Amino acid sequence: MLHGSFGRLLAMAGITNLVDGSTRIYLPLLAIAWEASQAAVAWIFFAALLPWAVGSLFAGAMIDRRDRFAFLRAVNLARAAGLGVAATAAFLFPGHIAVLLGLAVVIGTVDMVGDICGQSMVADLVEEPARTAAYGKMASVQTVLGVLAAPAIGGLLVAVPAWLALSALGIASSVAVFLVQGRAAPGAGPAREHPSSSVLTDSKVGLKTILHSSWLGRTAAAVGVMNLASSASMAVLVVYTSRSLGASVAGTGILLSAIGIGSSVGSLGAARLSAYLGFRAAVMIGALGIALGLVSPIIGTSMIQLGIVSVLGSLLSPLFGVNVISMRQRIITPDLAGRVNASFQLLGIGTAPLGALIAGAASAVVTDRAVFAVSASLAIAALVVCRPWFVGLHPTPVTRYQADHPEQEVPN
Repeated sequence: MLHGSFGRLLAMAGITNLVDGSTRIYLPLLAIAWEASQAAVAWIFFAALLPWAVGSLFAGAMIDRRDRFAFLRAVNLARAAGLGVAATAAFLFPGHIAVLLGLAVVIGTVDMVGDICGQSMVADLVEEPARTAAYGKMASVQTVLGVLAAPAIGGLLVAVPAWLALSALGIASSVAVFLVQGRAAPGAGPAREHPSSSVLTDSKVGLKTILHSSWLGRTAAAVGVMNLASSASMAVLVVYTSRSLGASVAGTGILLSAIGIGSSVGSLGAARLSAYLGFRAAVMIGALGIALGLVSPIIGTSMIQLGIVSVLGSLLSPLFGVNVISMRQRIITPDLAGRVNASFQLLGIGTAPLGALIAGAASAVVTDRAVFAVSASLAIAALVVCRPWFVGLHPTPVTRYQADHPEQEVPN
């Protein structure tokens, strides 16, 4: 049975991931409505993703060393305050891209710390017999609401004044502040003692653990390339639809909403379908969905065609994220959760800012469709080479006191 505090953590994760994901989509759409250039839109994507590249290792080490409840309370307060300030600035200074860039950095930072901390707190709140189910629930909430359903909200918010949209997001995020309370279940939480290690030393432990695991290393590499390709594609897509396919900003928002709705529908049966298919088949089908999403701008020459292929991909893609996150949490030990999750995010998401910058620069010299083609090719090649659906062997988790361990067989 899941501990009561975990229910509040799950509700908080749902709210914050929906707010963060919606804001990430809403900001570039708002920039387009304010007639920003392609480069400015790419910079907004870059600003939102940069914290994952520069701060995730430090955040993971601190999360493993300090009170995780305190971290989440501070993160939720910062999110609500940042959105409130941005709403005021948008009301007083409409059309200023600097407001959007500043908010993008805030949202990227709180999203990074909140996701790592939320995933790492599962072992603190849930006893061992129910921990696997709890990891699955947390992974589902973060993936489905933050990555898949949030675009629907972000797209719809474009239709209302900026200050009102940002205020609504701020009010929603403030609810999460009151959900961060509770204590670890008896015997559930790991003892996190760091008598002599520095934050820098602790930061390296997560990377070392991933590099000692074939599956973690391969999967982190595949996710890294896919996120680079996805951010590059998305940085161009929001402008491509309006300026090349003739869609309005609202039309682009409707497309993103359809993708989000398709993902939400697909997620409803993701857990049951995964249990029926097994890990390997589920991840392969989810990877196919991600590939369809990336090739949709190439296949689709109109908004309708683009929407059909994208929604089909979004129906399948939840199978990938939910299963990969759940397997990762099963492999690592609770005392390493913050550092390994942070290192995985660094390797997996830290490439995304580079993708946005490259796409912004490349769109000035090559066609948008060329950017889409290269992005999709890179992602598909990474999936084929890294095979994240094949677990095979993985090592005993490495700590700073344990350098090498023989690999142990784990069933798929």
